[in-house]
Amino acid sequence: MTLPTRKRVRLQGFDYSNPGCYFVTINARTQEPWFGSVDDGLLRPNAAGGMVLEIWLDLPAQFPGVHADMAVVMPDHLHGIIMLGTDPEIPASLTLSAVIGAFKSRTTVEYGRGVRSEGWRPYDQQLWHRSFRDTIVRSDRALEAFRDYIEGNPGRWAEKRGQ
Repeated sequence: MTLPTRKRVRLQGFDYSNPGCYFVTINARTQEPWFGSVDDGLLRPNAAGGMVLEIWLDLPAQFPGVHADMAVVMPDHLHGIIMLGTDPEIPASLTLSAVIGAFKSRTTVEYGRGVRSEGWRPYDQQLWHRSFRDTIVRSDRALEAFRDYIEGNPGRWAEKRGQ
């Protein structure tokens, strides 16, 4: 039996430990509303969604030289902008995958605590999808476009879902 080849999601040959700016999308493993809802274009995060955003914004405390820019936690995913190598005094040895992996790990642990102590809905096996999507942000114009996309994402929620 031949297993399907997994599609590569990182840019082949690119060094993701180099200083740079990245737009990332991190999906929950299932398309269920783990982190809140969107009603009439307004994002309504639940406690789990608030926790996810808090951990995203806390990434610089965990990883000096990392800047967590804008982010939006949607019901079943997160869009965010992250910058690596923002402090020239700190050697660039951290990769984008390591930062996202730590983020997923920390949010999964905290979500599990919420299940046990706050009655959050339990998930089956994994909270997050195995990988994540990234786009290398190569200009100030692209950065502004991604910020606009993040800001407008809740308003596009219903149309994306055919509602």
